[in-house]
Amino acid sequence: HYDATVVRSSLRAIEEYASHVAKERGLVLGHRGRQIAPQSNRLASSCLRHFLRLLFESLLFQNFLSNQVDAYSSTILSLTVCESQAFMEIAGQVLQSEQDPATKQRLTSAFEGLVRSNGVAMNRLDRPNRLKFRKNFRAFLSEARGILKKQ
Repeated sequence: HYDATVVRSSLRAIEEYASHVAKERGLVLGHRGRQIAPQSNRLASSCLRHFLRLLFESLLFQNFLSNQVDAYSSTILSLTVCESQAFMEIAGQVLQSEQDPATKQRLTSAFEGLVRSNGVAMNRLDRPNRLKFRKNFRAFLSEARGILKKQ
């Protein structure tokens, strides 16, 4: 959807859900996880993986509301904390589709910078960490979309 209010509200809902699941799983620093029923955990994981893949596809290959980058970054952070393996799979698939070694290296650096630059911690969902991730996210989008749009 391209209505700013709908996009922002949808991203906020996904972010809150992912944050809740991450905290319940004990993946967030300072939060004790609780025992989650295996069936509920599988369902949550399936939903969150779907949202993570959908957002990355939209952000990397399609049009998106550029004035909502901050909302996208917060949602991507929560989803990545919760489903780090899915993030690695998505990054791997994007990299695997690239044939040129130099371009593949640039994309690898962009993905690594997203989760490692500026002291971002992938086990914290507090405001200072979100701001660090937001900075990384903007740099990642600029680099990755620039590379992928040239193809």
